[in-house]
Amino acid sequence: MNDIAAIRKQILEAFADVAPPPPERLIAHQKGRFDDYTVEDRRYYLSEDLVGIIDDSQNDENEAIYLPIAIEPNEHSVYYQGVDANLEALAAILSREQVLAAAAFLGLILAANRSFEPFSVAREVFRAARAMRLCWSREGGPDADAFAEFDWKMRHFEYPVSPDPHIAALVDEIRLAFHDTPYPGDNNLSGSDQGSEAAEIALEFRGVDWRTIHPRLLECNYAATSFLTDEGLRYFIPAILIADLLGGIEGSNVEPASALTHYFTYPKTDADKAAYLQALETMPVSEDFAGGVTREQMIDILMQDYARRNETDWYAYGVNRMSGFSHSERKAIIHYLEYAAEQDEYEAPKIQEALERYWRPSVSSELDFSVFEEKK
Repeated sequence: MNDIAAIRKQILEAFADVAPPPPERLIAHQKGRFDDYTVEDRRYYLSEDLVGIIDDSQNDENEAIYLPIAIEPNEHSVYYQGVDANLEALAAILSREQVLAAAAFLGLILAANRSFEPFSVAREVFRAARAMRLCWSREGGPDADAFAEFDWKMRHFEYPVSPDPHIAALVDEIRLAFHDTPYPGDNNLSGSDQGSEAAEIALEFRGVDWRTIHPRLLECNYAATSFLTDEGLRYFIPAILIADLLGGIEGSNVEPASALTHYFTYPKTDADKAAYLQALETMPVSEDFAGGVTREQMIDILMQDYARRNETDWYAYGVNRMSGFSHSERKAIIHYLEYAAEQDEYEAPKIQEALERYWRPSVSSELDFSVFEEKK
């Protein structure tokens, strides 16, 4: 009997004596009215959810074991309210064996994806680890221990020294510049209370020392540069810059240079807008990219997005977002951006524009928006 079969059996046995809901509740389940579930309903159907996912993964080699909503904490509630009351209500009525069965299911996700490939699977491991940490480790056990070890490794990583003296010098400069940068505090990391992504990232980065954060944790939270607070961005950006320099996030969606420059390169003048329109008119739109949308429809979507974004003064927003960086931190960022421009011919013009319009002037003047008015 393999581990998957054993855990499947463990789940069924743990929930075998749970009484089914009354007939009217069964009808609600059949019609998919999940919002009407009582906590007892959710306990009854939990084993069905978990076993169903296991069976699907065994019947289809392309179907991975994934984390169901039924045992995943609501990160927004946990971050902003301190607890997911709905999940806690469910866990409170489960027996020790039932909690351990749910933990064993999470353990399958970790065991099946040790290589962290592909990227989507890696994110599933981090989601499972977060669920274990926030809820399902309460009874201990080997699966809770395995995830505790995983969490520790993701937050206690040490990069090797680069053999390239230029890169090694840049890394040393960044580490020195940000050595005393203050941690913002556990409750000052989420930069948006809309949706759950900002809260998810905040929970992953909560209490983490930027010096020892694993590149995989950065990869799987690639939107952190957008969703962290200004203070959170300042604290964690050195980890992202170093990971980029040392190849830890190569090929991922983490784009540190863009995060530090795009506010200062957005089209503002009529000439900029004309150039943007011309670029759209000549832009090839592949069928895969457009998802069946016609070329004209895609251009119209992009133009609507441009109009919406152009209502915001992104330069002023960027100046405000970057205002907390110290003089030494700014110099380290400038040197990183100069290196990034040398390595990326395509992005180099935008990086150089941001350097000229904002970053270089910011180390030679008091950081006041009026200093940069003429740069706009």
